[in-house]
Amino acid sequence: MRWLVLTHRYLGIGVGWLMLLWCLSGIVMIYSPFPRAEENRRVRSLAPLDWTRISPSKLGGFGGREGFSRFQLEMLADRAVLRLWAGEEPVRLTDAGTGLAIAHVSEDEAIAAATAYLGNYGHQIARASVDLISHDQWTVATATTDRPLYRVKMGDVARTEIYVSSRTGFVVQATSRKSRFWGCLGAIPHWLYPTVLRQRPQVWSQVVIWASIAAICLALSGLVVGVLALGRSAGPYGRTVCRGVLHWHHVSGLVFGALALSWVASGLLSMNPWGVLKGGDVERLPAGVNGDDVQTLLESLRERAPPSIQEITSAPLTGVFFAVATRTDGSRVRYDSSATVHPLSAGEIGAQVRSVAGADATWSMLRREDAYHYKLPEDQALLPVIRAESPGGDYYYLDPLSGAVVGRADSDYRSYRWWHNALHRLDFSPTLRSPTGRTVFLLPLLLGTTGLCGIGCFLALRRVLRLPGKKRKCL
Repeated sequence: MRWLVLTHRYLGIGVGWLMLLWCLSGIVMIYSPFPRAEENRRVRSLAPLDWTRISPSKLGGFGGREGFSRFQLEMLADRAVLRLWAGEEPVRLTDAGTGLAIAHVSEDEAIAAATAYLGNYGHQIARASVDLISHDQWTVATATTDRPLYRVKMGDVARTEIYVSSRTGFVVQATSRKSRFWGCLGAIPHWLYPTVLRQRPQVWSQVVIWASIAAICLALSGLVVGVLALGRSAGPYGRTVCRGVLHWHHVSGLVFGALALSWVASGLLSMNPWGVLKGGDVERLPAGVNGDDVQTLLESLRERAPPSIQEITSAPLTGVFFAVATRTDGSRVRYDSSATVHPLSAGEIGAQVRSVAGADATWSMLRREDAYHYKLPEDQALLPVIRAESPGGDYYYLDPLSGAVVGRADSDYRSYRWWHNALHRLDFSPTLRSPTGRTVFLLPLLLGTTGLCGIGCFLALRRVLRLPGKKRKCL
């Protein structure tokens, strides 16, 4: 079995440092995930719609029967803007007052959007500065269709930087000095996310996959060697013949080695190597929305001029046009095309359930988390939510206000949930997903595994530098 010992030894020299890096950065990520902009916060920061700046009759370019999948109306600085999504085409941005297309968002509008996003949360903002970028460390893998981006440096105490799309006016990323610092110690090394590598997605994917495979071989060979060495000879160090630092590496490997193996293996699955786990993305069903519906709705709303609406977005259901308005108090209301409030009925729910999950599907109102629809400290889940179950056992999660599909758990996603999420984050229950649960349960396990990898790196360094030490084989 000497070949197995040599395999573990030289794999440790090659990738042991990487496993140590993953453990240390994993500890950081318990408390500080990769920074990101929050869509709910962005919507809450919007000014109420100014109906004097909205002229539905001038939106003739979107009238007739031109179909699109989604629309959204909100304020951008001092003008109302209409966004339209049509298939795979880029988002179309239009001035809702003039009907003219907006080719690029201005710097002033980007600063206004960034200031609104940050200003409603008690930040003292100094003079903001702005530059136009294609990508940087914090946007290299996101907002690909929104570039170039305005990076607005807010000049506040937290050194906040807000990224606004020059094409759509969306806030697509937000960082602070603190989140950038911890991101450099946490998510970036954990995901092997340096810009020079991540901006080449195919290369990055292969690097992560093969590094994970090498780490799996390291952990697996170490477990086998550790078990074979166990109990070969008793001595002053107990049931192991290893001595000194090697003894502690052996003991910690027996205790935490299986956990290290499960973490690197589940991390590999997050990359979906060779299509092993396909996912469970939300299906985008045909929307059946056209410009006439939008014009009719906006004309009716403009006559009433409700003062507290921040955003209106389409929410078609089974081929019928509806829209959802978000108010300044955070509440939402559903309208039909005539701007009449139209709550979701049981009949509409049943029709939508049959449409997405099959004729024999069943549904219920889910008010608590289940195994596939749950929240994390950095990721919120909609509750209550309608859960539809297909005859094949797939789950579909529907917004109880609009009936839109907000999540799907098919067989691939269920496998991904248990083989990656559960093993990698140990998020088996709401208690373990809470900040306290992570500290009490996950942190000690990460610290133990970090100790195992740290000792292994020391032994590798001693081997490479030929430092003095007791030479006693475990096998």
